[in-house]
Amino acid sequence: MTKNTRTILGWCFYDFANQPFTTIVVTFIYSAYFVGGISSETGLAGGIVGSSAMGQVYWGNITAVCAVIIALLSPIMGAAADQGGHRKSFLLFWTWICIIFSVLLFFPTYGDIYTALILFAIANIAFEMGGVFCNAYVSDISQSNNMGKISGYGYAFGYLGGLLALIFCLFTIYIPEKPMFGISKGDDGVIWESCISNSDWKEDYGDSKWNDAEPFMDNNSNGFWDPDEFFLDSHILKEKKKERLILEKVCGVKNGGEQYRAM
Repeated sequence: MTKNTRTILGWCFYDFANQPFTTIVVTFIYSAYFVGGISSETGLAGGIVGSSAMGQVYWGNITAVCAVIIALLSPIMGAAADQGGHRKSFLLFWTWICIIFSVLLFFPTYGDIYTALILFAIANIAFEMGGVFCNAYVSDISQSNNMGKISGYGYAFGYLGGLLALIFCLFTIYIPEKPMFGISKGDDGVIWESCISNSDWKEDYGDSKWNDAEPFMDNNSNGFWDPDEFFLDSHILKEKKKERLILEKVCGVKNGGEQYRAM
């Protein structure tokens, strides 16, 4: 293997290691955990937001903000990359920022919406900035007659890394009955971080009749709490009211679907 071939492979493996960020965090795993929802198994709020509609609004807004910041920073970083000199230092800096803030995404739990959004935004921007400096090396490791081919190698290695990372998550989180890394999930395969247990609510409220201070999912519409029904805490109730407004004002669904008596 020639020195130039090793250099090209090293450049390609940066994409291989980098691409799983978009696959796992941005697209498939963390974004789904952030959005969350109501577990079909336990009836508890899961993820960070605990509401599918509101979670998608938050996630869409932060990705849009990231896109604007990236669009403003990319020309500046691109000019710095073209000047050379400190290109490798910038690449290492943004790579480590992405790694550190990706690791910190492990810690936000249910209700830590803005903490998770800020950590994700920094990691996402750092990821894109790292790509700017990585791509700047293409002209150094290729010639005009093979630049497209070498660039294609980088894309291929990136997709391979993302796919392997997704397969790893499939066999360590989704398929096992008890996922690794302390992650919990419901029978529906969704990753859940339960906000509060039914037993805690029952201890506080008992089998009382429904009123505004004790909102719960009244499945059989009898106005009473039954053992197979669950209470909603104030945070979930607030998010569900926001979700109802979105359904009514944006999606045109009348009465927010009439899902929750508490609303």
